[in-house]
Amino acid sequence: MSNDQTDIPLSLTRVDDHNRLLLKAVIDAMETMAFISPEPLTADPSPELLTSLERAHVRFVGPFCGLLELFAPRSLAVLLVANLTCSDQADSRTAAYAEDALKEIANVTCGLLLRRITAAVGAMCEFDLEIPSLDLVDSTETWAHLLSTTDSVALDIQGLPLVARLTIDSVLTEVAA
Repeated sequence: MSNDQTDIPLSLTRVDDHNRLLLKAVIDAMETMAFISPEPLTADPSPELLTSLERAHVRFVGPFCGLLELFAPRSLAVLLVANLTCSDQADSRTAAYAEDALKEIANVTCGLLLRRITAAVGAMCEFDLEIPSLDLVDSTETWAHLLSTTDSVALDIQGLPLVARLTIDSVLTEVAA
């Protein structure tokens, strides 16, 4: 996805604007950090992939506040580590760093996304990002819900699913140039 559409007018309240910038941020983070080119998710992932679904999340505060979340199976986190470190996915050290890799991808995605949002509205803003966290979620129910909502984007990363979601909780100040 090399077509950067960040010059299109943006609204902080329009989900399709969020999703367009979110998609670009996730793709850029994956390509830059993990040397992976995500594709749109076109088929439901196998149930086996969803048995250990993890959620990496980063809360941010600035002119607007919110939460960036990445949902992925553990196997995707292991793939990220293997690509980042040029190691074998079967190596036990690779699995040990899987949580950190998914949290760091969430952190970088959040930073890229916030920079793009503020650039699109023509403002320079500062944000405080919390340290990324990771937790396990109820896989089947969460995955079905994520795919049925309009506030998330779903990607296929070398046969493994990833869903990214941006939630803007509140706008604290007017974001303007």
